[in-house]
Amino acid sequence: VEKYGVNIAVFAALEVLVAWPHSLSAARLVTKLIDHDPTGSLPWGVILAGTHIAPELYVALAGTNMSTGVYISLIVIVVGLGALAIVGIVQKVAVGRSQRFSPATENEISSADVVTTSVSDDDDAVTRVGEVERALAVLIHEGVGRAEPPGERGDEVLALPEDDVVHGFSSHVG
Repeated sequence: VEKYGVNIAVFAALEVLVAWPHSLSAARLVTKLIDHDPTGSLPWGVILAGTHIAPELYVALAGTNMSTGVYISLIVIVVGLGALAIVGIVQKVAVGRSQRFSPATENEISSADVVTTSVSDDDDAVTRVGEVERALAVLIHEGVGRAEPPGERGDEVLALPEDDVVHGFSSHVG
């Protein structure tokens, strides 16, 4: 392509420079779409589209005396990879929405997702990244766990049973 006036170093630098904003905008676009926020997803979609076509657009604009086949190839590359990206985003949004408030099953938990485990062999003690946050969001959304004013149902939570370890220990010491 250098014989057509395209500087390969500029093309490579452009590819490297857009990689980070391209990845970031793809991730933000997916999360905004999962959250049903089309207005918030629009800027990320524009950045994603711009970073997607930037290197090939440079070739198309910088190139001189290129054949029609080169331009068609650039269009096929941009459209083909763009279509694959759209399919990937749609799939990620669908998976993200389906997992948003559903607890993980035993088969869905991978070692990379595990954040805490219990000393015991209790399988319920394993949580995935984000699982606690999703459960709390459900509780807050449903109004469960609202703080009660003192003296109205909240005090009994702080009361210790008579036969607990603290009471048993203090009766033996004193």
